[in-house]
This record gives sequence, C-alpha cells and structure tokens, in this order.
Amino acid sequence: MSSVTEQAGLETMIERAASGDEAAFAQIIRAHHDDMARICFVISGDVDLAQDAVQAAWPIAWRRLRTLRDQTRLRAWLMTIAANRGRARRPAGSHRRECR
Repeated sequence: MSSVTEQAGLETMIERAASGDEAAFAQIIRAHHDDMARICFVISGDVDLAQDAVQAAWPIAWRRLRTLRDQTRLRAWLMTIAANRGRARRPAGSHRRECR
C-alpha cells in the first residue's frame, strides 16, 4: 500500500472516529496505546501511574478529536495528551527527568 493510500485511510478513520464511530476510534487506540504508555512511563517512572495516565488520556482524545486540525499530526497530538496526563499524575515533588 502506498503512503498516499495509507494517509487517505488514516484520514478516513480519523473522520469516522471524530463523527462518533467507536470502531474507528478503537483502531486508533490499538495503533497508539503502547506508545502513549511508554511516554507516560518515561514521565512518571511508574507502570501503574503510566497506565492510569493513558486511560485518562483516551476520553480526552475522544472528546477533542474534532479539534485536530492536521490529521497527519495525530500521533504527535495523542502523545501530547498522554504526556500531559502523565505529568498530571506524577507524584508531587517528583523530579523525574522528562524527554524533550
């Protein structure tokens, strides 16, 4: 499959998910959940906190998917949401170094 065809498929999936298609959103979750969990783990340093952060990130992504302006930036957008949830769940006083 060409990258143009893959991009068209991704755009269609995002549009379907943004219009409320839960199956399309489930595909997005399957494609990005593990990467989001890794980002949260790097930030929190704790597997359980990382999983909690990712679980908190998905409803935010679901509600805000219509606000995604550039569909080619879906992964970066999701990682930002996850990183923000990871930081929010990090214990007070934690000075774990963040990747930038």
